[in-house]
Amino acid sequence: MLHRSQRHLAHGPCGPAPYFFCRGRFSRLFKGRLRIHSCGPLPLALGIALDTYVAIAQALESNLAATSVAGTTAIVLTLLWYAYPVWRRINPGTSQPTSEAFNSMQQSLAGDLALAAVRVLGLAKKRNLTIVTAESCTAGMLSTLLSEAPGASEHLHGGFVTYTKENKTKVLGVSEHLLTEKSAVCTEVTIAMAEGALRRSPADLAVAVTGVAGPEPDEDGNPVGRACIAVARRGYEPSYLARNYGDIGRDAVRRRAVADALSELIRMADKD
Repeated sequence: MLHRSQRHLAHGPCGPAPYFFCRGRFSRLFKGRLRIHSCGPLPLALGIALDTYVAIAQALESNLAATSVAGTTAIVLTLLWYAYPVWRRINPGTSQPTSEAFNSMQQSLAGDLALAAVRVLGLAKKRNLTIVTAESCTAGMLSTLLSEAPGASEHLHGGFVTYTKENKTKVLGVSEHLLTEKSAVCTEVTIAMAEGALRRSPADLAVAVTGVAGPEPDEDGNPVGRACIAVARRGYEPSYLARNYGDIGRDAVRRRAVADALSELIRMADKD
């Protein structure tokens, strides 16, 4: 039991609060459950210091020692409250630079993709070619990127998005047997997608992308980051690529696949 005077001193700075409330406030602070902005740094520090005072006064039966320790606690906590944000600005750690570097890398990659799309449409104009896309894991990202480049209205017919095996068969004519035997992520299926898109459109060039963007492997066990790309051009043998980007994140896998698809499209469009 507390002495009557100690009970009086145990009232908190934000209003009457018994000793157990102050101690509860202290414990909740470190569990992240206290809305500390509601009282401010000084009242909070005084509340914790008051809790310290009562505990020491009980243990040592010395009001002088308890007052000294409690006062020091209040001062130190208040100084730490204001010093910590300054320290964080001086020593931000690795999170902020990493985030900035990542954002910069993403912006740079997006710019590179846009430039590659412009180059593709420029070659299409030069060679008088038209393009169609057939996409799975990129889900229309490639056709969207091409549609934003100058000349898209004259040289881009559009695109097919065939996410499932059933739709690959229904829309592009990919063999069910091939999909069952080889899985949806293989060079044979990607070539079949590109050739199917070419047969079903008036385009001269068809580019196809299939893969596993994540976050989990696909139903056939293909790992996250695996992608296959194919480009079919009328009068030429189709070209294809197989890539393993690794588990670098869903968006990063798709961007890498689009970048490689654009590069292969440029190579095939530039053929004589």
